[in-house]
Amino acid sequence: MELSKARWITPAARRALGAKRLRTILKNAVDESSSESFSLIKDTIVRLSCDLTLSKNREQSLSNALNYEQTRRKRSKRVLEELRSEEGSGTLFMSPSKIQRARDIADGREAAKAAQKAQKAEQQLERAHKKALKEAEAEGKRTEKAAAKARRDAEAAAKKAANQRVREAKKALKQLEIDQKALSSRRRRRQKQ
Repeated sequence: MELSKARWITPAARRALGAKRLRTILKNAVDESSSESFSLIKDTIVRLSCDLTLSKNREQSLSNALNYEQTRRKRSKRVLEELRSEEGSGTLFMSPSKIQRARDIADGREAAKAAQKAQKAEQQLERAHKKALKEAEAEGKRTEKAAAKARRDAEAAAKKAANQRVREAKKALKQLEIDQKALSSRRRRRQKQ
């Protein structure tokens, strides 16, 4: 068998490969002259790959279950420690009333957690509301500023147009005076002649 073609595969890549991909790589890498040993190797690799995947899944689920159980035990120990401190003794005898008291303590803690969570959610909503108001106020200021600028620009344009009309009127008046002087000087010349 010649496995030189398959040497480029890293261990991490081997773990990531599925059964179908492993079969393809093995088929390309191994000389198929001995088909019986080839099929045996192929089946072994596929089985080991499946076993590895199943083991990883089992390990993950067991790890999750262990973490859950540890946190659950930690919570119940805290309640029992509180009961022990109330009584003031080292040993704790559990009567039905103490069991009910432990449940009440646990329920009170859960209610406090829920209230704290609700308060955080309310604060977050309040912050979001304040942010929206602030953005709306900023947008209003921007709009007002743009309207004031447009108004100033319009006033400046109107003033400029009025000044231009005044200049044109003065120029026309001056031209009219020049024309009248020229006309009166022509009349005088005609009268002299």
